[in-house]
Amino acid sequence: MATMLRNEKRKLRSKVKMEQALSRQNLYQQIMDNPNSQLFYRLINRNRSNQQTSTNCLKIDENYNYVPEEQRKSFAKYYEDLSVPKENIYENGYLNLCKIRQQLYEQAIDKAEDPEQFTESEVMKAIGKLNTKKKIIDCSKRKSSYSWTMGGKVVKTSDCSEHLGIKRTDGKEHNFNIKERIQTARRTKYALMGSGVHGTNGLNPAISYQIYKTYVIPRLTYGLEVLPLTKSNIEELEIFHRKNLRHLQSLPERTSNAVVLLLLGALPIEAEIHKRHLSLLYSILSCDNSKIKDVMIRQIATNYDNKKSFFSRILNILEMYDLPSINYLQKNLPKRDIWKEEIKKKVNQYWNAQLKSEARNKTSLKNMNIENLEIGKTAQVWNLQNQPRLELRKAIIKARMMTGAYILQSDKHKFTHFVAEPLCQLCNTENEDIIHMVTSCPVLSTIREKYYVEMKMEILDNIDPIKWNTFCCNKMEITQLILDCNNFKETLNISSELMTKIEEKCRNLLFQLHAKRIEVLDALNNK
Repeated sequence: MATMLRNEKRKLRSKVKMEQALSRQNLYQQIMDNPNSQLFYRLINRNRSNQQTSTNCLKIDENYNYVPEEQRKSFAKYYEDLSVPKENIYENGYLNLCKIRQQLYEQAIDKAEDPEQFTESEVMKAIGKLNTKKKIIDCSKRKSSYSWTMGGKVVKTSDCSEHLGIKRTDGKEHNFNIKERIQTARRTKYALMGSGVHGTNGLNPAISYQIYKTYVIPRLTYGLEVLPLTKSNIEELEIFHRKNLRHLQSLPERTSNAVVLLLLGALPIEAEIHKRHLSLLYSILSCDNSKIKDVMIRQIATNYDNKKSFFSRILNILEMYDLPSINYLQKNLPKRDIWKEEIKKKVNQYWNAQLKSEARNKTSLKNMNIENLEIGKTAQVWNLQNQPRLELRKAIIKARMMTGAYILQSDKHKFTHFVAEPLCQLCNTENEDIIHMVTSCPVLSTIREKYYVEMKMEILDNIDPIKWNTFCCNKMEITQLILDCNNFKETLNISSELMTKIEEKCRNLLFQLHAKRIEVLDALNNK
């Protein structure tokens, strides 16, 4: 009876875990398909509801909250400013209400006879009720001691103030805003970590990047299109961005910058800011306000060579991505969705070429098929949908090996300026590089024979053996096949279905070799 009870409990727990996993997968799929603020808070609240991460007390603004419901409300209020800014996405009901109000105002003005007259004393009285807690920024080179007043009340001067989420200062606004944007993006990322948006033991990097792209990048780039950023500002943002992408993929610092982006199909932050520049340009060109267009024409004529001018920067960006000129767009402005598609296409093409060119010059990436990587497309190594977490750990080891970030004795020999011996510590017969570990080391032969034969039989069952003997006839080619089977996708005519199976076999082989190597090294060190 007791045994039957234990078995039934085990089945019940297994069923509950399966349903929870399915619920998580559905939530991640919804975030990838249609991200919005509600899903963001649902992701945060789901993590807060976990009993293992419950908080006994939460202190917010000198108030102590012990009740879980009050804690959730405090967190919701704290993360209100982490909502995702989006362009031209309005709540239709509220928008229609505003239009109705505007029509009523216009009708009332048309029917009104004479505007109501106000006396000077009434105007001054109204000014006195204005908010004088606002600050004035003195931008003059020589700071004066002049006292500003409004309605008889003193208005304080300050070196820094905030308007629409952007810091306004008397100089070098970009430096203040860069730090602010990075801090906000970091807070957003930390809020998502409890939901699995991190490296090892987290979500699939492809899903993590979609969540990061949806919620973190908009916070990182908000308002930066209107600021004259310097190269050092851009680099500061890029360092933060690449660090996060490395973290999501559990790749070490020494991994090539280009491949960190290409594996996820991600754009550099500079490209994301350029897309915001181009979106703002479209908003200016498509608006009905003639004064704004007059300002644009004047700015283009007078500040075309001023690097701090928005229109000077936008002229360079249009030329950079081979997009139509402003004059052409004024006469032939496309629809917004067509313009967005054109921007996406041109920006992806440009950075795809730039990143691949950089990656081709990296000797650490010689075993990868760089040409198969594309902006906007996740690499085959992270194709792990509906796979258990162990498969993610295997994929991480494979990603490190294929990017040249997996440390072997030959790497230690180089990094220590030839102090460490390059000889393989397992067999003491050859220098330990990736080819030796994958194809030659006799200590790993048992593991290699088991998993390598499975992979080879899978391929030979689907292709002509003559092709195998022609293109996979030496250790270098076999190593490249195991590390990145896309190297032989065209030559061996491998289908997508077969590619997925080979990828899984290679992932298992490399992980088992890694595990056995670590086991033997630990045994040697403990002697």
